[in-house]
Amino acid sequence: MKNNDEFLKGVYEKIEILSKDKTNKFKYRKYVKYSSIAALFIIIPLLLLQNNIGTHEPSVINEPRILSMGNIESDLANSEYVILGVITSKAKSEEGLNVQVEVEEVLYGENIKDTLVVSTLSDLDEVFRKDTRVVLLLDKVEEDFVLFSEMESILVEETKGEFLDIFGNKYSIKEINNIIDRSR
Repeated sequence: MKNNDEFLKGVYEKIEILSKDKTNKFKYRKYVKYSSIAALFIIIPLLLLQNNIGTHEPSVINEPRILSMGNIESDLANSEYVILGVITSKAKSEEGLNVQVEVEEVLYGENIKDTLVVSTLSDLDEVFRKDTRVVLLLDKVEEDFVLFSEMESILVEETKGEFLDIFGNKYSIKEINNIIDRSR
């Protein structure tokens, strides 16, 4: 059995250990409290400087907006030939697909043969079907005709006189001619 001195010594050691834990907890809470206040002093001015607080009006853009994909006007303005024709045949080659087109009308460009072969880099079997009327935007590379910008250069006739591009936009021959006249 312990005597009174040893007992009291053990009690004082326990009290000392508990009081150190309490001061450590107090210091930790104090640290969290002051660091939270400091963070608010940093975050609130940053939010105010970035205009994230309060009503925010969108800034006015005084520049023209340009749509890069699906803009047939730029493609019609930059291609060398725009033809209306019917696909008569197609053949796969090592480079891609060769499509034979019977030309009905040259919408833009110099006069060309009644039939021509268009070379594509992509395999566009599902787009180029036999006996389908199409409007093609073409460039001439050496002696070969190539699509101006692959899929965007093909307008397939959906209904009589209405042609559909890859983005779902419909154009009539009259609208295509008007776009060509405006862009040239």
